[in-house]
Amino acid sequence: TMQVVKSTRAVQGPSHENKRHQQGVVCQRRLLIRLFATATTPADVLSSRGLKPYQIERLERELTNKQAEIPSDNASAWLEERVAGLAAVIGDGDGHLANLIYNGGLELLQKDMTVMASQLVELKEALPGVAVSEVVAKEPRLLWAPDVRKTCEAVVKKLVAIYPYKSQDKRGDVLRVVAEYPELLVRMAYYTGDKYRTVQDLPVDLQNRILRNYC
Repeated sequence: TMQVVKSTRAVQGPSHENKRHQQGVVCQRRLLIRLFATATTPADVLSSRGLKPYQIERLERELTNKQAEIPSDNASAWLEERVAGLAAVIGDGDGHLANLIYNGGLELLQKDMTVMASQLVELKEALPGVAVSEVVAKEPRLLWAPDVRKTCEAVVKKLVAIYPYKSQDKRGDVLRVVAEYPELLVRMAYYTGDKYRTVQDLPVDLQNRILRNYC
């Protein structure tokens, strides 16, 4: 009697060769993802934060000329990390971040973010009612100036004292002046002594800044 022999051969999965091919495709995809992720240039990073072409060009030259000062082999990754830190400190709206990066340059990017965040708080307390993010965007040195609150308060006090015109709100006028020309908060630190009693006792360029707003 002939017996019907049933096949016991199991359905085979992908061959070893096919598995190797699939693994190779996956590896290629991962490699491409890594390549695209690291293909970002400094210009890409800066452009994504709203910097204009002429601003990007100058900063790229600075990064190239001072490459030895960058603590990373990957300038783009380092720049992206630092810019993100700045955005967390002052925010990323109204173009202030782009202006801050452009005006501060590499010196700004190398500063301690925690220190700058603390400086921003001090500035807000010293300059109530002033848009401090806009002020530091114009004058980044305020983010690392020593004793910034004490200095700014002394400068404002001196400017109020030498205010040359009648006003019902001298302090308010002075705060508007330093908001427009925040470099006064840095430069006037050297002219808060008693011997500077009038605007005319200051250097001519500072006189022009002050009188232009007071008039």
